[in-house]
Amino acid sequence: MVHGNDHWHGELARPLRNGERDEIVLQSLKRIESLERRAGIHVDRVMAPPHGVCAPEMLDALRTGGYEGMTTNRWSLWKHNPPARLPASLGLQPADLLGGGLPVLNRFRFKSSISHGETIMAAVMRQPVIPYGHHQDFAGGLAHVQAAVEKVNSLGAVRWMSLREILETNFEHRIDRVTFYVGCSRVGSN
Repeated sequence: MVHGNDHWHGELARPLRNGERDEIVLQSLKRIESLERRAGIHVDRVMAPPHGVCAPEMLDALRTGGYEGMTTNRWSLWKHNPPARLPASLGLQPADLLGGGLPVLNRFRFKSSISHGETIMAAVMRQPVIPYGHHQDFAGGLAHVQAAVEKVNSLGAVRWMSLREILETNFEHRIDRVTFYVGCSRVGSN
């Protein structure tokens, strides 16, 4: 995944003009493409905004610019966006469609005091379980990572996937007589 463009605090939440937002998105994609060529790896086109914050207008720029989705925690979205711009059901769907249709997946820090509850809550709500960490979370070894992995694996049959695979397989469906409906979740009121 991509973790911002320059990794400035709030870089994706700043008030910018449309052209400036598009430039940031384009530059981030060019940097990732260069990294992929040099390192011979693939990076999913999923944005994890630095410090979890992203303006509603940037969500649309990410979607139209080529990102497949975003991952952040719902607390950051609630804290840094006007409530009227977010759906009342934020965090209750497998993914929230924000900014004109960008799928946003909830994540939680594996080393936080609420990670156990977040894991259980995501599993009960049939949402992807996405623990994350930063480099400093590994300073004392891998015990916290191992605990998070064991908690997820204790839920029963789980399938570990990339964020792209999660986005590709994270949908709801229903059948209404003879019509089969497929969707990611309800679109928010951006």
